[in-house]
Amino acid sequence: MNCYIPSNFNFEKIFPECIRHKDKYIYVLNKIYQDRILNKTNKEKEYINLKAEILRYIIGRWEYKIVINNLLYSKIIETDNQYIVGEKCRGYKFTEAYRKAKFKKVVLIDNKILQRIYKYKQNVINQIPIGAEYKLLYDNLNKITIDSTKAIKFVYKNYSNDIDKLNSYLISIDLISDKNFFFVVDEVAGRLHTNVSNLPKELRPFLRYEDGKLVNIDIANSQPLLFNILIKKYSKAFSSYDGHYEDVKKYEELTTAGKIYEYLMVKMGIPNEMRQEFKKDVFGKIFYCDNSKKYVYKERKVFQRLFPNVYKIIEHYKKDNYKQLPISLQKAEAEIMIGTICKRIANERPEIFITTIHDSIMTTNKNKNYVSDVILNEFEKNFNLKPTIKIE
Repeated sequence: MNCYIPSNFNFEKIFPECIRHKDKYIYVLNKIYQDRILNKTNKEKEYINLKAEILRYIIGRWEYKIVINNLLYSKIIETDNQYIVGEKCRGYKFTEAYRKAKFKKVVLIDNKILQRIYKYKQNVINQIPIGAEYKLLYDNLNKITIDSTKAIKFVYKNYSNDIDKLNSYLISIDLISDKNFFFVVDEVAGRLHTNVSNLPKELRPFLRYEDGKLVNIDIANSQPLLFNILIKKYSKAFSSYDGHYEDVKKYEELTTAGKIYEYLMVKMGIPNEMRQEFKKDVFGKIFYCDNSKKYVYKERKVFQRLFPNVYKIIEHYKKDNYKQLPISLQKAEAEIMIGTICKRIANERPEIFITTIHDSIMTTNKNKNYVSDVILNEFEKNFNLKPTIKIE
C-alpha cells in the first residue's frame, strides 16, 4: 500500500530505536496528508482532526499514543490539543519544516497493519446503502482513470510556488492513478464523498472513462435552488402559509434561472469580479450564519428586505440550531440527486457511466443529453422546478 510522507522525514535518523514500528509512524503521517484530501471539510482547516478510534484500530490501543507523542516531542507534528466529546477530535498538522517539504511516496510492508487497513476499508464498503443507484455509482467509480501525465504537468505549471496545493493535487492524482478509491456516504445528510467529489475542480478535465473525456452536468445556483424544496416542504407543513407571496415567487424565478447571485450583487453594489467571494458570503452571512449573534451582516439585512418571507423560512430551519439548515439542504440534495435521479438512471440505463459531485453529475459526452433530461424531468415532476443546466 502506498503512503505519503514529507520528503525530509528521515525515520531512521530520528527514531533509530523504533525501526520495527516504522510503518505505524508512516501511517499517521500519511493520514494527515490524506485526510485533508479525502475530507473536503478539512481543506481549509489548519489542523486535521484524526479519529482516535481509527488510529487505535490500525496501530494498536496503546501504540498509537506512543507514536503520536513521539512525533509531537520530535517536532514532526503539532496539535491544537482541542478535544470535545462527540464533536471534535484532536487536530494535528506538520510543523513548519515539514509543511514546506514536498511529499514522497513510500510503501507500507507491515502485514498486521495492512490487514487491519483492509478490514477497515471492507467495513466502510459494507456500510454502503443497498440500492441500484449506489451499486452503479460504486462500480463506476472503480472504472475511472486520470490522464496523470497531463494533470501533473498542469499542477507543476500552476502551483509550483504553493506547496500545500502542489502536495494535495499531486496526491489526489496519484490516488486515482493507483485505483485507491474511497466511497463514503455521510451518515447525517446522506451525501456521497468520493475521490471525484473531493477532487479539485481544476483537475476534473483530466478524468477519463474508457479513455474518453467526461462532461459535468451542473445545476446553476444549485444550493439556493435546493432551498426551494425546503420552502415547498414548509408550505405543506404549515397550513397558514400562503405560497403565493411575491418575494417567494421572485426567489424561485431567480434561482431556477440561475440569476440569484447576479440579482443580489446588483442590489448590494458588488462588482462582477467578486462573484466567487460573494457566493461564499451568501451562505456564510445569510443561510448558514448564527442568528443568535448580535451583529447582523449587511448581506443579511438586504436579503431580508428583498425576500422577507423566504428569510422567515430560513429562520424556521435554523430555529433550534443554525447548523441544521445546511444539513437539511444536503439531505434534500442527496434525496433528489442520488435517491431520485441516479436511482432512475440505474434502473433505466444501468450500462451508462455516471458519477456524482454532490449537486452535479459527470457522464460521457454521448450520454449528456439523456442525463440532463432526467435531471430536468425529476425536478419538475417532484418539485415543479425548472433548473438551469450547465454542461462543462
